[in-house]
Amino acid sequence: MRLEQLYHLVEAYKAKSITVAAERSFISQSALSLSISKLEKELGVTLLKRTNKGVYPTPTGKYVINNIIKIIDIVDEIEAYAKSNSSTLSGNVIISATQVVIIPLLFDVFEYFKNNYPNVNFSLKEVSNDLEVLNSILCGTADFGILVITDNVFKKSVNCETLFTDQLVMYTHKDSPFVKKKSIALSEIPYDKVAYLTDSSEIVESMIISSLGSIDKLGNDNLRKMVYQGKAIGFLPKLATLYDYYVISGEIVPIPINDSRMAISYGLVYSKQHTISKVEQKFIALLKDSYKRLSIVLTETKKELTSQELVDSIVVIA
Repeated sequence: MRLEQLYHLVEAYKAKSITVAAERSFISQSALSLSISKLEKELGVTLLKRTNKGVYPTPTGKYVINNIIKIIDIVDEIEAYAKSNSSTLSGNVIISATQVVIIPLLFDVFEYFKNNYPNVNFSLKEVSNDLEVLNSILCGTADFGILVITDNVFKKSVNCETLFTDQLVMYTHKDSPFVKKKSIALSEIPYDKVAYLTDSSEIVESMIISSLGSIDKLGNDNLRKMVYQGKAIGFLPKLATLYDYYVISGEIVPIPINDSRMAISYGLVYSKQHTISKVEQKFIALLKDSYKRLSIVLTETKKELTSQELVDSIVVIA
């Protein structure tokens, strides 16, 4: 009997799924299943009942699992005590986010940990929308998520901490007559020209549809190409194109929208059952500091900055 077998059994019990438990344990489904089967063979009893709808503990399995959880709690307590008395941070942190928020700024935080705390391992789980970010937290496949804050977030069993506020911006080709404007009202947006919208956030989509009616959607790359070719007007959070080549080069021009409803708040979410480790406390502090700097840049009002100047003005880690 090995300690990892006990962890595998408890993970399967909590997830009610071998597949999810394997993903959380960073091993293959077959390896986790074999680990539990070997434990059952050693003990001479069946611990989990396997069905098409998932796995469930047998009466004997429930007794064994309850005692294993106590053992794991003691082991975790010993490890936490040892780490608290050590100057070396270590551990694993899994982040779930959409392409919009996976920008070099986030990787700079990872790079900082890599250089200063080599025993800390970060994994980035890229998903297609904010609902998947939430699900990855609720299912336990990620420790933290970064998403657009909506009322739906607070209906879930998650904690949410605001990181910064962004603005929805209209993007058009550099030769468009609108580039001379410092800002634009929704009423000025040409309805005779098709507007394309990325599907990165449901709230962004609803904000535009409520103002312009039904519109077509494209992924981020295709959206940028259509705007670059002058075939469409795009709507994205300013953050989404902060490091975009077309915007930095001036081929695509962002124009602020005169509407307070276009404000978007990003937050860090994690399960209410999740206990924040020392490593994660450090990560959250650095992440908040980084986004605080980003927020200052995004709301720069003293002068007009180009996208490249925006990028250059962000210093993630002092």
